[in-house]
Amino acid sequence: MAHRILFITKTTEDTGYYEHSKQYTELKCRLLESHGYKTSIHEGLAAVTEEEFARASCALVHIPRAQYPRLAELHDRHPQTTVIIQPSSLDVDEEEPEGLERQGISSSSLHHRRRALAFSRAGHPRGMTNYKYGWSISLLVSWQESIQQGAHVVLATASPGGTPHAIVVESLGLLNDKLLLGACQMHTTLENLKVNPKAAIVATGTHHKKEYFRIKGPVALSTAGRVFETATARNQGPKVKVAILLDIEEVFDLDKQRRVL
Repeated sequence: MAHRILFITKTTEDTGYYEHSKQYTELKCRLLESHGYKTSIHEGLAAVTEEEFARASCALVHIPRAQYPRLAELHDRHPQTTVIIQPSSLDVDEEEPEGLERQGISSSSLHHRRRALAFSRAGHPRGMTNYKYGWSISLLVSWQESIQQGAHVVLATASPGGTPHAIVVESLGLLNDKLLLGACQMHTTLENLKVNPKAAIVATGTHHKKEYFRIKGPVALSTAGRVFETATARNQGPKVKVAILLDIEEVFDLDKQRRVL
């Protein structure tokens, strides 16, 4: 199932609404959809239903501050949805920003940093543990490219007793929005996955050397069927004995220390 991304924008009645912003948002949607995401645009928080918010992996938000209390209430009920605020929707604080990197604000624009700092001082919505500053469009694309077919990633598993085990494997790319791997010579890894079917991947971004992503989720093993046949067809090395399909539940940017999905 494809990850769902919500764009929640200002309405035509809101201060700071610009027609070109809507066109830019539509462009972002097309970019994400070309990478397999499901996207939707909602003008104002009132246009988003509870079910839509709950089903989304990520909500990219550009709304007036008056709507933040309801946003916080939604997130209290559905904390699994990552919320990313666009700094330009915040009030401007003209004081010189300090310590922004410690707050996890990565915008390179001083104008946006001041806005983000003003909101930081005002306090973010209560309980929003997945609340982030700034757009994350590039990250939503970069992590997929980091596990494209042929990329080398670190695969970590654990025994029932908690003993960790990590190896380097070659990605076989995405299959139905899940990461496909082929087990050729993975004795300990397979033994761990048979009794503890959960794994984590660490992958390196393709655009910047400091892009590192941790990808976690449950796995399914197969020795026959469509998944196994796909793994065998994509693999360029030794014969695949077992296909490993990782259902991606979380993507975390290790450099910026924030959740992407």
